[in-house]
Amino acid sequence: MSTAQGKEAFPMSIRTIEPRTSLALIHAEITYTLIRLKTHPLGAPHIAAFEELRQTWTPVHAEELSLRESIAEAQARVDAADDELDDFVGRLDKTMRIVTHDDRNHPLYRFFFGKKTPSAFRRPVLGAQLEAMRPWTAALAGSDEPSLQSLGAELAPKIAAADDALKSRDAAIEARDHFRDLGPRKKLVDALNATRKGTFGALSRLPHEKPGLPSSFADRFFRRDPAPASVEPAAPAPV
Repeated sequence: MSTAQGKEAFPMSIRTIEPRTSLALIHAEITYTLIRLKTHPLGAPHIAAFEELRQTWTPVHAEELSLRESIAEAQARVDAADDELDDFVGRLDKTMRIVTHDDRNHPLYRFFFGKKTPSAFRRPVLGAQLEAMRPWTAALAGSDEPSLQSLGAELAPKIAAADDALKSRDAAIEARDHFRDLGPRKKLVDALNATRKGTFGALSRLPHEKPGLPSSFADRFFRRDPAPASVEPAAPAPV
């Protein structure tokens, strides 16, 4: 038996599209089956369903791009806020060393930096650094040193900006995840899987109804590639 005959003798089962499969690959799956249906007379009853899926894909793709853009913009604001705080740490270090006469073991210096160097203190992107700097505003404002008081007034809006940036990023990620797991993207994948399985089942019955069709007739209308490797990350990545 030839390889081709072997393939005809053993019909494939339809593959389920994973929810996190990239939209580019989902589009390829829809398009492949749609064109195969259009090239065979027996595929005609199923063309409309795949045309509708391809039309549905377009706004879903546009929404995903918009959500990704929102996350990228929010992340840029987070990084900008982090840079502002990092720069502030450098200025505070210089001012504190003047006030303490370059004594990094001075209790005042230790209050702000502990045993960390300024470079180590700046290493986290917001997060722990932001929380450690949050009490600084009141401490600097209450200082007897005018130079430190001035820095305290400068720090308050930077802390607020960092908080706002983190909230915006968290909201953008939450919107992206809802879109993926409950919203239009999930509905598109569910509809695609249901349509693929229904179409495969209908086409698989035809060899029993129309003599001369190979038993694997339905397989011809679906991509034979292995499961796609391009899958969106399951964890809520920043970008």
